[in-house]
Parts: sequence; structure tokens; C-alpha cells
Amino acid sequence: MFFFVLAIMLFAVFFTGCTQKRSVEVCESKPIDYGQRDECFRYLAKETNDSSYCEYINDSILRDYWCYRELAYCTNNSAICEKIKDIDAKNSCYAILSGKEKFEGGRRNPCNE
Repeated sequence: MFFFVLAIMLFAVFFTGCTQKRSVEVCESKPIDYGQRDECFRYLAKETNDSSYCEYINDSILRDYWCYRELAYCTNNSAICEKIKDIDAKNSCYAILSGKEKFEGGRRNPCNE
């Protein structure tokens, strides 16, 4: 019985945290370990279509490839590509928006995730 109650409590805590509306305060409260804070800001940017949240991301690959580039693709906004610091990610961003390159080789559509 103890393990059943413990499992229910862990399930409730996990899903309450996962479904909590994201905000800057919520994301900043996430641990930096394992990229939880950065992922929170990435999803906040996607939920709001606001690239300014990408600036909070410390991991440069996550920020440039998976936040700015993905958001530029989903919003079809080339101005977001200009914010990318990594030259390869920036070039890829412009190539995707111009149709010269498919996002992730066309294997997935991040706008539906």
C-alpha cells in the first residue's frame, strides 16, 4: 500500500510540474542540471512565439538550433535568424526559410510538437 501511495504522489507532483503554465519565473526556478531550465525557456518561446525567451538559454546549440532556428521556421520569420550567433545555425535557418533546406531533413515538423 505504501508504494502505491508513493507512486500516486510522485505521479501527481511530476504532472503538476509538467502542466504548470510556463513563465520566466517558473523557468528560472528550474534546475540548470540536465538542461531543465533551458528546455523550459525553449518551450516558453514556442508556446508564445516569442524569440526573446531564447536569449535566456545558456546552451548555445539548444539556443541557436532548437530555439531560434525552430521558431523562425514555425513562424516563417527570417528576422529571428539574425539573432543566431552560430554561423552554421544561422545559414541553416536562412536556407530552411528559403526552401533550399528542409528542417531536420523533413523528418519531423517541430511546429506540431
